[in-house]
Amino acid sequence: MARIVELKQYDNVLLGRGVMQNWVDLDVDGPSWRPLVADLVPQARGRVLVVGPMELGLLERIAGEAEKLTVVVRAAQDAGTIATLLPGTEIFAGDLPQVIAAGESYDTVLMVDDFSRVLSAEAPDRTWHEMAMTLLNLAAPGATVMMALENERGLHRTSGQIDTYAANFDRDWTPFRTWDATRPRTLAQLQRWIKGTGRQASAWGLYPSWVRVDALTQVTSTSPALRDAAAAYALRGYASPLPVRSAALADVMDEVAAGWIVAFDVPSQPVLRTASEHGEVRVWDASGEALRDADGTERRLPPAGRTMLMELIEMAADSDTPSMRAILKQWYAALLAVAEDGQVPASHADARLRNVYLDGEDVVFLEPAAAPAPLEDVVWRALSDYLSTLQVHGLKHPWPTAMNRMTRLAALGAMAGAPRPDDLAKWVTTVRDEGQTREELLAVVKRQQDELKSVWARWKWDEKDYAAFVAKSNVKKTVRYAKRHGKALPKVASKRIVTTGKKTVKKGLSR
Repeated sequence: MARIVELKQYDNVLLGRGVMQNWVDLDVDGPSWRPLVADLVPQARGRVLVVGPMELGLLERIAGEAEKLTVVVRAAQDAGTIATLLPGTEIFAGDLPQVIAAGESYDTVLMVDDFSRVLSAEAPDRTWHEMAMTLLNLAAPGATVMMALENERGLHRTSGQIDTYAANFDRDWTPFRTWDATRPRTLAQLQRWIKGTGRQASAWGLYPSWVRVDALTQVTSTSPALRDAAAAYALRGYASPLPVRSAALADVMDEVAAGWIVAFDVPSQPVLRTASEHGEVRVWDASGEALRDADGTERRLPPAGRTMLMELIEMAADSDTPSMRAILKQWYAALLAVAEDGQVPASHADARLRNVYLDGEDVVFLEPAAAPAPLEDVVWRALSDYLSTLQVHGLKHPWPTAMNRMTRLAALGAMAGAPRPDDLAKWVTTVRDEGQTREELLAVVKRQQDELKSVWARWKWDEKDYAAFVAKSNVKKTVRYAKRHGKALPKVASKRIVTTGKKTVKKGLSR
């Protein structure tokens, strides 16, 4: 449906060539909406240029640090929103190469979104390389430059969401305009492009997806701890478990990152950053196979991201219920040990198996929850999340196909030794849409077909067996009656019933 949008005039907004009038980018989150990316953005200095959509809180922070701030967006409505928030900012709406005057240069250039949200639909076609070089050419000598690009071959594209190039919503105008051979699609291509610029730069990988960033790792590091961290946090963020595990075992997590952030002339920073669901950011250094946070605490992450989620997925596929029971009891015992008055502290309240791993005899939690929570909620939320993962991805499990989901969930709780709640139904989830791959969706369909076949066969068997039992009982009753009362019947009928009755009994028994 077409919308009529009133265009207002703002003193600090210049509408240039290529402006998209009936368009909004700020209503769809990008990487800068995540605290982890916002924290990575360095302090702005001197004249600052921001290109593309950016989270407004981060933009306010940059405006407070800059001597002068210039913002370029392609949408007129976004320009108006920013103008209202930052009346002292110079804002251009339109095509980047055409709205910035020739010869302009900036001390800080920031673009923390993909060029697919910078290139205007009203502008001539330009390759990714042309757009990237335009951005770099706006930087003064020694300027800080930060730019992001989405990885079209990332895990989030292959197993985490509807592919951008297959989407069919109103905002999905000619998306193939940014599909060209100059866009880096592998880490080697990205490094060759950086080398070709003649500048020094570092690159960061984003996990688990482009719009949800739980971990940032420096892709130039060779520390195994970064591979383990990337895999663990990708699994924690609902990425498909088997592709993540496979990529980690192949040591190609950098290649399948959701995207990369390239920082030119940015002071060196620790090689790993992680964030909890409530936005707490932690910075880590990696040395060999261990990680060390700001206060010196050292931690080992599970090899290749093998959290308890992966361990239980593998055990379920092997129908190894004794091992499942042992690991769940160990997990539940760790929660009981920290619970006080039925409450689990925030440090352990996110007990989902994707957020927990075993380090020897210790049960270790990747990230804390936002607040303490009741023990019952912590336990059954985690078990439900695990069972949902099996269902969503069509993974093999040890339970009969005819067993309903509530019974399966109750069985998991019994394995852990957790008391069954009064209202177990509220923890039973249905198969949800997580943008599964075609293969995963087919696996879900096959699993549901097997369940339906099993239930139908069981119903038919029960009905047939019952009918045969009734028929057999009736025949036996009839024969017994005829034998007992045959003498009271007419002579001819009596002989006929006894004779046919014997034959009927023999015939029935032979069957």
